[in-house]
Amino acid sequence: MSQEPCLFDDTIYNNIRSGRPEASEIEILEAAEKAWVLDFALELREGIQTRIGEGGLRLTGGQRRLIGVARALLKGEYVKSFIRLPR
Repeated sequence: MSQEPCLFDDTIYNNIRSGRPEASEIEILEAAEKAWVLDFALELREGIQTRIGEGGLRLTGGQRRLIGVARALLKGEYVKSFIRLPR
């Protein structure tokens, strides 16, 4: 998985769903929860149905990457996470 995922001018939900279009709503929401997408999406006015703009321009870089992680989890890909801790 690249550092910056390719995101579409669509909702957070549909950007995650693009990883496996036949996935159920429950599977999509589980992937979003595991990747911490719901933590920020639920604070947005339209939640996970918020449109993010072409390339996810309405989101921070970290939020875009979390959507990419959720998409990868939905596809069943192994995701290795690195967390940079402050010194």
